[in-house]
Amino acid sequence: MLSFNNRWVRLAKDLLFVALGVWLVSRGGFFSIAIGLLALYWYGRDAWFQSKALWQEKHFVPKSQRAEGPTTAQPQEDGKITITDLRDAKEVNFEKE
Repeated sequence: MLSFNNRWVRLAKDLLFVALGVWLVSRGGFFSIAIGLLALYWYGRDAWFQSKALWQEKHFVPKSQRAEGPTTAQPQEDGKITITDLRDAKEVNFEKE
């Protein structure tokens, strides 16, 4: 069974109601135009957000895979770790050997 948590289903539903809103506005009459404009606004806005979210999910690159300068920890050959970037560190614990 399809769920409304699925973005594709919600986008299809929103586009269907946007088309219904366009049809209502084209019919004429005060109430059909008012309901059609309300449907266009409500479901058009949601369709925009759903399509934007789908695009972001498709093109998302995790922060650990981005090419933003040096990494936070670089292992060396002797087994020790050298910290090169402490921008995100709130607290650092270390032990002296």
